[in-house]
Amino acid sequence: MRDALDILEDNEEITEVELDKVEVKSQGSSLDISEDYEFVREKLIKSIVRGSELIDTATREAKTTPSARAVESASGAVKVLTEVSKSLIDLHEKIRKIEQERYASASSENGEIQDDDIILKTTLSQLLEQIEEESIIS
Repeated sequence: MRDALDILEDNEEITEVELDKVEVKSQGSSLDISEDYEFVREKLIKSIVRGSELIDTATREAKTTPSARAVESASGAVKVLTEVSKSLIDLHEKIRKIEQERYASASSENGEIQDDDIILKTTLSQLLEQIEEESIIS
């Protein structure tokens, strides 16, 4: 008697798949960051759009033929879409931090006052008070 592996091997066709070679070259830190940001952002947004479409389809399926599998698929898609959306927000936060650090580094090297950092750290009420003081003085 033949075992299950022999039967599976007889029915399987081996298909070799060749993947295109991917070459990644560095163009310098700041250019790489900018290009990587655009690339990742584009992929995340496409994933969010396609995930939303998938959720709509899975929700319709779960409502028309309610089964545990349909509900599980819809909830899984929602979970993944939520994670991808959070990844997009995290990406923006990380890029802002890199830009702020880059600006702070460049400003401190030049010995300039970092007006933008002062504004970022100032509350709205403090900013309004400064504007009023400046308009009184002028």
